Amino acid sequence: MATILDPRRAKAQQSLFDVRRIVRNSDEKGKTVDLDATFRKGRLDDVLLLAVKI
Repeated sequence: MATILDPRRAKAQQSLFDVRRIVRNSDEKGKTVDLDATFRKGRLDDVLLLAVKI
């Protein structure tokens, strides 16, 4: 089963991005999401913070 969320405009550190589709996969082990995002004024280190578990 998947949860699909509405499009959002967001900010991570110094990067701005638009997310068109967010899917949370509840049938998979752990916590996973699929994002369809377009970064405006994005910085690679900010994107990595979203992808890496700290």
